[in-house]
Amino acid sequence: MLISRTKLLTFTAAILLAHSVAHASTYLWSTNDPKYGLLSGEADFTVSTDTDTSHCGGSASCYLITMNVSNTSTSPANQSSQITLGLFFDIQNSSGVKIANPIGMLSATATLGTLSSLGTTTVTTGTQGVDICGSGVGQAGKKQETLNSLCSPTVSSGWEAAYTASSKGLLTGFTQDYAVGDAGWGLFNGGSVGNPVNGLAPQSGLAPVSNGNITGNYPFVYETAKFLLYGLTTQNVTFNNVQAAYGTQPEAEVAALLQTNSAPEPGPVFLMAGGFGLIALSRLRRRR
Repeated sequence: MLISRTKLLTFTAAILLAHSVAHASTYLWSTNDPKYGLLSGEADFTVSTDTDTSHCGGSASCYLITMNVSNTSTSPANQSSQITLGLFFDIQNSSGVKIANPIGMLSATATLGTLSSLGTTTVTTGTQGVDICGSGVGQAGKKQETLNSLCSPTVSSGWEAAYTASSKGLLTGFTQDYAVGDAGWGLFNGGSVGNPVNGLAPQSGLAPVSNGNITGNYPFVYETAKFLLYGLTTQNVTFNNVQAAYGTQPEAEVAALLQTNSAPEPGPVFLMAGGFGLIALSRLRRRR
């Protein structure tokens, strides 16, 4: 059977589009705050292909951002100022320029589960991977530039995404254009965020004796949450200016340092596509 050049190129392109590219960055932070003790954590960012192009207005270039955010402090939390309630960051293109690309929340889950009692790291049964996504979105200066939440289901006290194109950034003291958060701060929807319900408790859990901001606001996410953001229209990006926020004011903000940064690489499907293309092209030439 003869294969036309047009069909060959179409076939090869279809396989190339099926490949899920990945670009990963890891940020760490740690500080001994004079009032709140050890505040430490980790944020992992990964960019991958989004096969649902409706998330990008039908654009063929459509990508997801996966964020795994952890509160790695070895000091149990006895107040909300030791609970991670937000992460702010910027996204730059390959030229090092901030991108202007609205994003929205697709899902948010408690990776390891949630805590509903003091003095333990034992999560509540059946809460691993439970949804912690709120229904609202962040609005810098009361102007919505963030894409609507597509989380399903949502919870009454959960996390939201935020984006702004303003040169002033999202919030006083935070110059970043992107964030996920679980407290109002004049940025997120105070009626649907946890503040601090569903905030990230340390890996050492909640202290045996804690104040009312802890005991009256169960559950808390144990250590790690996973966020999936949609709407990104380019894969050649880097994440920087990462900053964690603690407490409902927030009472503490800690800058993070880049640990690893890996660029997208051709995966097995990409290499197979190239191989199939060469084989088909060779056969096409032999039959001419």
